[in-house]
Amino acid sequence: MTIPQLKVQFKSGRDNGRTVDFSNSDRIVIGSSPSSDLTIDSDPLMQPQHFCIELRDVCEFHVIACHDDSLLSVNNNVVRDALVADGDIIRAGLTVLKVLLNTDADPVSKESTGKFETSVELDRFAGTVLSTNSNASVSASSANSETDSKAAADADHDALRAALLQNGVRLESEIGRGAFGRVFRGVDIVTRQAVAIKTLHQLQTGSADRVQLFLREMQIQQKLQHENIVQLISVGSMSETIAWLQLEYVSGGTLREFVRGRPRLLSVPDACRIAWQVVAALNCAHKLEPPEGPVVHRDIKPGNILIAQDNPPQVKICDFGMAKNFEMAGLSGLTATYQSRGNLQYMSPEQAIDSKYSGPEVDIYAAGGILFFCLTARSKYDVADNASPYELLEAKRRRRFVPISRYRNDVPGDVQAVFDRAVAHDPARRYRSAARLMADLRQILDRFEGKSGP
Repeated sequence: MTIPQLKVQFKSGRDNGRTVDFSNSDRIVIGSSPSSDLTIDSDPLMQPQHFCIELRDVCEFHVIACHDDSLLSVNNNVVRDALVADGDIIRAGLTVLKVLLNTDADPVSKESTGKFETSVELDRFAGTVLSTNSNASVSASSANSETDSKAAADADHDALRAALLQNGVRLESEIGRGAFGRVFRGVDIVTRQAVAIKTLHQLQTGSADRVQLFLREMQIQQKLQHENIVQLISVGSMSETIAWLQLEYVSGGTLREFVRGRPRLLSVPDACRIAWQVVAALNCAHKLEPPEGPVVHRDIKPGNILIAQDNPPQVKICDFGMAKNFEMAGLSGLTATYQSRGNLQYMSPEQAIDSKYSGPEVDIYAAGGILFFCLTARSKYDVADNASPYELLEAKRRRRFVPISRYRNDVPGDVQAVFDRAVAHDPARRYRSAARLMADLRQILDRFEGKSGP
């Protein structure tokens, strides 16, 4: 029987595509320590000895986590010990590796490779596009390019205005900008009601089919009818690179502005009421029947939660399904940067491994972070307000949570317990459904306010 020859190929970072040959090894250790067989020391979620690949039963290789809290998955399934085959994808921390067994991949000998350092592409999590020419001077040609870009943007705006008029909407003033594009206030010509128009620019696909695939996926969101979800009214496009969404207009600001713009912290009942509404919206999306559902938001954060009214606070979640549908349609021009820096606060550990196939459990983790933010107006991690992405990721890996009691002493123990369970590092210890989290928050609210609903 032929013993398979093991190689691993980087599928992320600046070493993407590089192959390391371990053909003569029956066990290799991968981690951040220089003593590892393969050193990856620029990944903040990589432990000194993170995992190993071991030959068993002559012809089988297993991937094995070295620690209980090692972030490790094979083909998007979190594992502790699993058999791997040729072509399997291993995600460890933020690093992606492909297993090559008896393949024709170009080998790179261990003697020639030395130790590797991978770029973990934290720009994806920080929402920053890194420039390769940051020291280049501005030339006349770049100035001309900016002029051309402005002219193109003006032409796009005029085309958008005309396209919306054909759909019965008059475009008015710009009211915001975000990672996905720009948001305008519009007016329905027939009903004269205000609407929000979100434009998605520069999708960089070169394919009208991909834009249409994205729009078809977004139409599923129209089935999410819930008082705490911003209603998607219609979708459309006017070129291969520009699409637009017509949405319910919400006049209030974001939850971040609402919480941090107040002279004092929210009361415990108001904080729990907001969290309950967020989870109720998530429960509606998670319960949408196949094949359309379940719908997972994957980017729950204060900036994606709007306040429709102040007293009592009523919330509306926006951008449902946006991140997933960009990826499914292959619109890579925005998927690499859709995360904002703040989202690191709310992203679950397993989502850091692989966001593409994240399930409802990542929304539950984020909802726990929303509860903490509403109660404290602060990060749940023991880091400074201006912490770098690396510091945040290290705090996430080490589970350096701050007890709510550090910031206020009027929060009951059962509220802390709800938060602890919602953000459990192990998904198996987390709330198994949004409905269960809703029930616990409902009990807390009932104790504060009787049986009245939020």
